[in-house]
Amino acid sequence: MRTSFLGILIKVCCIGSLLPMPAPKAPKLPRTVGISTMIPIIISAALLLAGCGEGYVGRKIEAGVAKRLPDIIGPADSYEVSVSGRTTKMISGRISHMTIHGKGVRPAGDLFVDDLIVDMRDVEFDTDKDRLSEVGETTFEATLLEKSLNQYVSTRQPDLKDLKITLKNGKATVYTKPNIIGSFISASITITGCAELGPRNTVNFVPDKLSVAGISMPEIAIKFVTERINPVMDMSLAKFPATIKSVSIIDRGIKIKGIADLKNGLGDSDDSR
Repeated sequence: MRTSFLGILIKVCCIGSLLPMPAPKAPKLPRTVGISTMIPIIISAALLLAGCGEGYVGRKIEAGVAKRLPDIIGPADSYEVSVSGRTTKMISGRISHMTIHGKGVRPAGDLFVDDLIVDMRDVEFDTDKDRLSEVGETTFEATLLEKSLNQYVSTRQPDLKDLKITLKNGKATVYTKPNIIGSFISASITITGCAELGPRNTVNFVPDKLSVAGISMPEIAIKFVTERINPVMDMSLAKFPATIKSVSIIDRGIKIKGIADLKNGLGDSDDSR
């Protein structure tokens, strides 16, 4: 006897209802986070809850660097250090940007730098030992004002009478009354010129016009004065390695820019000095 299509369908449905249902899949649990990943997060949260956060970590690094600067760069009237970066990175000593601002800095001998700005990138700092472990790039900008420049040159060359250097409109003008060739020639001299990079990390005055009491003067007069006032800035004796890349005369001052290396100084631990 033939089974109708409807009968077959009813049997299939009945058999299917008797089969066991598949067990539901268990939900996926989140992947376990390593303890090394959690430590900076936990510390950051604790610092933020305590009202510290980035300010606390940043101030600790700034204070650690500032106290080392007189030995590394030189004595100064004041130093200010500022750091910036993410709190979680600074906790582990990684700083995106560090700026050092010094006023009245004495980096070498009688040289007096009125304003010094050091810019450091990608810094790694050991907060326990207050020392640098790595620095990406370090540049500096130093400004020597007219008064400081005159004092620096006059101290080195006291035989140039009534020496005065003025700085304006990209030019330097030197006034002096030297005793040239014994006592045969003694007259007021005015020399105008510019500032250029010299050898071994120095800045020299380069004359372009000479006037001696309104009378033309031989080359010996120019040489006599320039040899005595140069270099007008000497960074070769600085405590920290520095390379001057550019020099310019500003209104009432002279400005140099270059690259510096503070890693060795800030990288020395207190125990090794």
